[in-house]
Amino acid sequence: MNQRLLDELPIEILHILFSYFLAHEIFYSFLNINSYLDAAIVSYPSYQLNFQSISKYYFDLVCQHISPKRVIAITLSDDNDTCGQSEIFLSRFQIDQFVKLRSLTLLRIELKSLKSINLHLHKLDQLLSLTYDLTLNDSSFAIFQQGQRIKFSRGSTDLLSGMPLSHLHHLTIVQCSFKTFLIICNLARQLKTLDIELIGCPPNAVLQFEFVQLTRLILRNLSWHASMNDIESALLKLPRLRHLEISTSGVVDLADAYRWEMLSKNFVTLKFYFKIQLSSIEKTLASFRTPFWLIEKQWFVAYENMSFFTIPHFLQTHANEYFQLPKHSTCLNNAIAYEHITKSIFVDKIIKPDHRFANVHTLELRNKTANVDLTALSAVVDLHVVKTLVLPSSIEHKNIIFLLNNMPRLENLAINTSADQDFDDFFQETKHMRLENIHTLTICNQYVISNHYIASQLSHIFPRVKKLHVSVNRLDDMIILIDGFKHLSSASFMFKSLFDNDKQDLLQKINTTINGVYRFEGSCLHMWIENRMDISRKTHISNISWTQRLEKFWHYLDFMLSQESPLSRLFTIFLIAYLHNIATQIWIYLVPYIALNLFVCQTILGSSSFVYLSPIGSLFSKYFDRPSTYLFVHKLYQTSSTNVRSTHQSSDIAFTDKDHNTCVDDSKLSLRILSSVIFRSDTINYLGFVLRSHSLFYCSVPKVATRTFLTFVTYLHIRDDLIPLLTNKSTLTNVSLIFSSNFTRVIFVRHPLERLASAYVDKIASLTNEPFLLYDSIRRAICRKYSSFYLTDAQRKFYRIHRRIPKKIEEPCHNVVPKFEHFIAYIMSNSMINDVHWYPYSKLCYTCLFKYNFIGKYETIEEDLGRLLTYLGLESKDWNNVNYFRTGKTREHYKSMYSSLNNQLLCTLKYVYRDDFKLFDYRLEDYLTDNITITCSPSHERQLRKIYKKLNLF
Repeated sequence: MNQRLLDELPIEILHILFSYFLAHEIFYSFLNINSYLDAAIVSYPSYQLNFQSISKYYFDLVCQHISPKRVIAITLSDDNDTCGQSEIFLSRFQIDQFVKLRSLTLLRIELKSLKSINLHLHKLDQLLSLTYDLTLNDSSFAIFQQGQRIKFSRGSTDLLSGMPLSHLHHLTIVQCSFKTFLIICNLARQLKTLDIELIGCPPNAVLQFEFVQLTRLILRNLSWHASMNDIESALLKLPRLRHLEISTSGVVDLADAYRWEMLSKNFVTLKFYFKIQLSSIEKTLASFRTPFWLIEKQWFVAYENMSFFTIPHFLQTHANEYFQLPKHSTCLNNAIAYEHITKSIFVDKIIKPDHRFANVHTLELRNKTANVDLTALSAVVDLHVVKTLVLPSSIEHKNIIFLLNNMPRLENLAINTSADQDFDDFFQETKHMRLENIHTLTICNQYVISNHYIASQLSHIFPRVKKLHVSVNRLDDMIILIDGFKHLSSASFMFKSLFDNDKQDLLQKINTTINGVYRFEGSCLHMWIENRMDISRKTHISNISWTQRLEKFWHYLDFMLSQESPLSRLFTIFLIAYLHNIATQIWIYLVPYIALNLFVCQTILGSSSFVYLSPIGSLFSKYFDRPSTYLFVHKLYQTSSTNVRSTHQSSDIAFTDKDHNTCVDDSKLSLRILSSVIFRSDTINYLGFVLRSHSLFYCSVPKVATRTFLTFVTYLHIRDDLIPLLTNKSTLTNVSLIFSSNFTRVIFVRHPLERLASAYVDKIASLTNEPFLLYDSIRRAICRKYSSFYLTDAQRKFYRIHRRIPKKIEEPCHNVVPKFEHFIAYIMSNSMINDVHWYPYSKLCYTCLFKYNFIGKYETIEEDLGRLLTYLGLESKDWNNVNYFRTGKTREHYKSMYSSLNNQLLCTLKYVYRDDFKLFDYRLEDYLTDNITITCSPSHERQLRKIYKKLNLF
């Protein structure tokens, strides 16, 4: 992405943009791009720190750059995937440093950290929202008031001293005793929202709320035996209440529709769950079928298993093959219930229901279901929205392929095993796969990883796993897993048969080998991994096993094996020999290489495949760490083009046979050249966007509806994909990813001359919209070069006198708009031609290297973008408004600008944009008036070639 686009935005707009991001996203995306963005980051006053499930890298990044006085919200979590977080945070900051803090959320915080926070809570005058995920009960806590402060103490130790309840607006407490709850309510008179779960509530308890400001009340308590009188009395002094959710047991009059109607006339939402026994179910439900309930409020109720509740909120969210809707309900549309299901479990069979489950995020297959034909599953569950998949390890290979191919948003995979052999079979079925979309991997506790080979290969099957949950036998297995998963941020390892003595020994070894924060819970070790590093610390190749060497050079092998030339294959043999550390014994590899390529490849596999067999029998066993035999068959790298307006099919794009072979034929893909270009080119790293969640690569061509497509990119996936792409050289680190068979490589193009004219109008001719000094300097340079057209003799004399112009003096060329023909002549004769706004896009986006398989045109942008959205399976968005894309001049206006250009300039344009014209079926003549013809001499082309060679262009 071109960083200059961000420089066009005022600081205020950037701050509005930042409000949609969390602190670690802002720092990772925008920090150190340029000084302008750094200034915007430093001055931003409303940072939100959410450290729940965050990686250690992002956590350290925030702690390093954050200014406490600019933070308004903090979420701390000592959960299993971020263990020890609060202690680390409080070692760097004191909570009272966050003077503008408005919201504080504490999740499973350790007692030591809770005490430290509690000491300074009363100093946070602006704190409005407080959420505790802990238990507050009478046996553990004594509460007393001291001035404006509240103290929670455990015995003689203050636990929550200083909770600022007097000015608190939002309070959430999980598991609070009834007595504690009453005292808190008496003190927190300014509450606007209260979410509380009561425990140990007396059956005859009387609730009295006096919150004048309260608009939302969530009260969970199944031990309180309430009546309608109790609820009416409790809500009597809540004049501003608009949202009520209550769960309790009670008497039959809680199902009185008329009294609820009187009580909830001003409510926006009403959700209740009552454990009561109705004697006349249908009569009761009929009273809830009045226009008030069904039409005005659209609130629906149901009765099932002695429970009376509103739907869909209190409907079950899990469904299996025996799922049934509530028998007694006032709901007019069953789709509401089906849409509420977020998890589906199929044990023995798949039965098609009356309605499809469209919002299932978790799918679990068990027993027989995993080995039946799963093609019918798509009719039951929308597989495109599934994010978590739970499978038995005994699942058939064809079903694995079907599920993975039909779940584009799958991120979490859990594998249930009933026996070790089942998982070994599963591993054999999947060991040649590369599942880069899996971020969380769980292997159930019944299978214990004790095989070094399986442990090392799991990271190849799941290369982008960030969270890992497995069982292991030894520390060595754990180290192999941590070292293999390069993106790992947290892990939980269950150690089987771990005794106390073993635990102490294990802790000592962990302290010397693992770089991270950890804690033990029983036999389970939870880890929060530090910045990724090779914890095996083996740097000399002679000390590294064959498997580790192969892993280290895997990308080189992957590339060389994809090449068709004998020379590249020969080089591969030398590389393999080097990895085996037996370079003097290369002949051992050459013999099977020659035999295989002369006989096996030609007669069995065909010439397009390369076979590497290693090792063969015991002859080679002394050179290898693993004595078993392996066969690697690597077929020629192939990708398929999309079926939607692809370069193979589009009628708008005409290629010669030579052009087609060069720029479309994927079999001629050169990953080596592509990797080299990406490493050297800052431009493609800024213009290229990889959206993994949609398997999309997009090259953003400036002056081809750029801002529209940046909006489009943001619309696709603002958090998961756009954020990591704004940092330098991070967009295209995994080249092979975008050439996988399911990836769409997209570019939108525009007539080169119209794009050039649009750039002139926007960047050169529009003084009021000028955001950069760069284009102002271009204007002045053109003015001085063609001064006879713009300046008087006295003004030209000014430049002869002033070799260097003081900043305080306004020079004559200031605010002079050069003519279009002078602009063309100037930029075509020097290095200014490489500006991204007019540089040929065939060069900007390396068309012939990236093999774009979806090419859209600015001239048909509405139709092409619509097809792209349809192909990607995205929700429809109204992109059909022509004015949304057409923000510049008309085509006729741009065409008229070229009427003043002479034959030489037109020939220069034809040469510079020759690839854009040829590859995308554009013609120079389209922008010439009828009475103009051009004749370009070979000598002029040779002259241009020399000029651009000196400038190191093209």
